[in-house]
Amino acid sequence: MSSFKIKIRNLKSEETEITVSLDDTILIVKQKYINAVGKSLSVQLKAGGKTLNDKSTIKDYEIEENDVLTSNERSLGGSIYSNLIKID
Repeated sequence: MSSFKIKIRNLKSEETEITVSLDDTILIVKQKYINAVGKSLSVQLKAGGKTLNDKSTIKDYEIEENDVLTSNERSLGGSIYSNLIKID
């Protein structure tokens, strides 16, 4: 399957370009975006104001080359050690 580029715009109007395929699920697209921005994020993607389902594909939503998705995101700050419990 051929791949193409789309953009994801966050709430600060910053755009990140990623390469996707029609059979990529939205979850895979989120992972590609997170890798591209290099931050630990919780991401919700939208197209045309509609929230995209993680199990659906790029093809399901008829997303095409150069389309722009919007991202609502939340930083997952902290370290993995903050989740550990000390046991005496």
